Amino acid sequence: FNVFMKKNVGKSISDAGVSYADLKISSGSLQGVDYECISHAGANAVEITWADNTNDTTAFANDEIVVAMITEDTGDVVNSIAPATRADGTATVSFPASWDGINISLYVEARTADQKKATTTTRVMRFMGGSELAGSVQ
Repeated sequence: FNVFMKKNVGKSISDAGVSYADLKISSGSLQGVDYECISHAGANAVEITWADNTNDTTAFANDEIVVAMITEDTGDVVNSIAPATRADGTATVSFPASWDGINISLYVEARTADQKKATTTTRVMRFMGGSELAGSVQ
């Protein structure tokens, strides 16, 4: 039993299926990422930009940014651990070409470099693979 199971089973994961809008990837006390833009970054890639909201109390410059994408049709996952730090302000993450035409939920979390603390993460955006990201930023 872990935090993922505790936060999701019976809530966003039930006999009725998975509510991707409510799925919690992580839970913690770090300050969340301050998103500025999520955009198409070429074939099968997204670029995420954020403001550096480092404060050395609940948000650290070297916090690792973790991006997870989950297909809503099959449950396949791309998890990109630490493509950037909070101070970097941008990360580009690719997903398989086979995801074209499939609904994808995108989640972002920050966690300390020692991986002892994390942000509470919820879905940032839902989009269709291969599209120009005409999805909803949440």
